[in-house]
Amino acid sequence: MPNSAAETLFYPFHQGLLNWPNENHHGLFVMAEGCAGLKMLSKCKMHLWRHSKIADDSIRAMGFPEAKEKLEKRTCDFALCLPPKQKDEALYFLALAAESLKPDGLLIAAAPNDAGGKRLEPYFEEMGIPVQSESKHKARVVWGFKTDVNQSVIDRYMNQGDVQDVEIDGEIYKSQPGLFSWNRKDPGSEMLINCLPELKGIGADFGCGYGYLSRQVMARNPDIDTLFVIDEDYRAVELCAENVPGVEPIWHDLRAPSGKLPALDWIVMNPPFHAGKSTEPDLGKYFIRTAAASLKTGGKLYMVANAHLPYESIMKQYFADPKKLMEEGGYKVYGDTR
Repeated sequence: MPNSAAETLFYPFHQGLLNWPNENHHGLFVMAEGCAGLKMLSKCKMHLWRHSKIADDSIRAMGFPEAKEKLEKRTCDFALCLPPKQKDEALYFLALAAESLKPDGLLIAAAPNDAGGKRLEPYFEEMGIPVQSESKHKARVVWGFKTDVNQSVIDRYMNQGDVQDVEIDGEIYKSQPGLFSWNRKDPGSEMLINCLPELKGIGADFGCGYGYLSRQVMARNPDIDTLFVIDEDYRAVELCAENVPGVEPIWHDLRAPSGKLPALDWIVMNPPFHAGKSTEPDLGKYFIRTAAASLKTGGKLYMVANAHLPYESIMKQYFADPKKLMEEGGYKVYGDTR
């Protein structure tokens, strides 16, 4: 399915409301993804900032390399942004884009109408950027030129969406808005931890997030040799590795197995079931298939999920003896043998 916001982002260029950038222009694309409009920027000097491995794969498939050099503030002629639905995360990305611009640089952003699109104009105006807008593909695109900005607002947007310390059960974690359960203890993960037997050998946390589950697993199981922490979100992988020293981080889309993993003794996971604003139970099914492919014969999968999600049938396809270890408070925990 094409991303409606990504299509709408380039609508002002296609309609002649804005001139396409050329090879003399330096641009930033925040929350970049491979899309048709990106091809039109292939001659520009582009920084394509993405934390999603799915987006990274789509961008690399188009032939764009990773931007290795550090992007300095106020060096870009234009900045594109696809803000997500989560408010603090969206404000952070908009501020990141605005900070990259030279004076009079162009900021353009788009979001679905029902996932933040209607809030974009007020955000621009609060930053002091005069705004124009259009609607297309059930999304809204807004743009303006950076003239006399309100720097205190931009700084506030940056601070409230940046990495910050979060205290959970008296322990400090580094986390960031936009990550799963970013500033609290997820009750499903806590239930899973309390159902786990002693773990040893080589294991993995699939969909590790900022590392709450991984830290608890490591603290309670001194005989673990190696813990791989894997997530599709690059921010999560980095923060998990910081929060849980000694783990092996892997940035990977877990809809398919990773070639970087050995055969595992066990896997713990609290798989996601949202893609953007939509419920996507197939994500959990992909995780289960990938877990089955990643475990050695006799390896164990321990998984928590929302009780209403239909995972039992797919688990029976891949695991010898799936058992429900607990069901409580809208969650269920499974323990399965490969």
